Amino acid sequence: MKRAFCIFLLLLLLTGCAEPALAPVASATDEPDTIVVVRTEAPTREPTAAPTDTPKPTETPVPTDTPEPTEAPTPTPEPEPFRLRAIPDGMRPRQGYQITGLAGVLFCGAKQTYAAYGAFGKAEPAFYPCDETGAVEPYAEPIETVMMVPNYTPTDAPEKDGEALLVVYLGSQCVVSYEGQDGEWVVQRIMICSTGRRKHETPKGNYKISNRYDYKILGTGETNCYGFWASRFSHHLLFHSVPISVEAGRDKDKAHRMCDMHKYEKLGTVASDGCVRLTVIDAKWIYDWSETRKVAVRIVGDSGPTPEKPPAVIWEEPYTDKNGYGWDPTDPDPDNPYLQKNEE
Repeated sequence: MKRAFCIFLLLLLLTGCAEPALAPVASATDEPDTIVVVRTEAPTREPTAAPTDTPKPTETPVPTDTPEPTEAPTPTPEPEPFRLRAIPDGMRPRQGYQITGLAGVLFCGAKQTYAAYGAFGKAEPAFYPCDETGAVEPYAEPIETVMMVPNYTPTDAPEKDGEALLVVYLGSQCVVSYEGQDGEWVVQRIMICSTGRRKHETPKGNYKISNRYDYKILGTGETNCYGFWASRFSHHLLFHSVPISVEAGRDKDKAHRMCDMHKYEKLGTVASDGCVRLTVIDAKWIYDWSETRKVAVRIVGDSGPTPEKPPAVIWEEPYTDKNGYGWDPTDPDPDNPYLQKNEE
């Protein structure tokens, strides 16, 4: 029986690849030589799927430029109406212009043109070209020519451009420098001053600057003093700085520190012995301005512009000493402590 079983196994091995394996199962009830064969199904193999072609990637579409939206046209605003204004107080028409019957409208006879003072809406007032009724065209451009001058400006026209004039206004204690431009006096500088007090009044009249001195002794006898940047306009009368103590002598370095600060604080009032006192910086400006030109001087009793007050005095060392002498705050000397204080 064992031999028969071995032969069976060998046959089974030889046919296992082509036929389904038959598994012998022995039963305890079977006869000794009986073999029960049980057919088992060979494992079913899943068919291999045929390879498919790899799909090509979809091309990314090229973006097209988005057209910019067309801006809606801005509607043109309606022009604001032109409104005439009255000529400002303290001003008058310049040479060659005259006021018409319409407030704020000027007429130039030489050019046969009209100009209206006013503004479109809330704009700053100016002069615009107009007709004889004062009508101004919409969107008109202002006239750049100076049409008005201050009332204190001399009424006589300069003879030529570049002509120089200094006017001393006793009424407002100021000096104004003018230069001739286009047939009109144009303000160059406004300076506070002190002219002659009672019994020493600065005389009215027309003069001219003759001699100039960078440092000069002033006065006689007990009233001697010195002054920087003096410009003579009549005999013993000069434009010069606030007096320097006679103790300074001819030492200019010392003199810068010995300005009489009590007299400095009187600028803007009548206080001198007839000369025209100024701050150091203003006296130097006149000295330099008159170096290369002839300068006429006119002293009038009228009031001119209101000049600015000079810088305040510091009543302590090193600005002012115990005797009331010190540095003019406007002195351009590099050793002036006021200048160094301003740089801090």
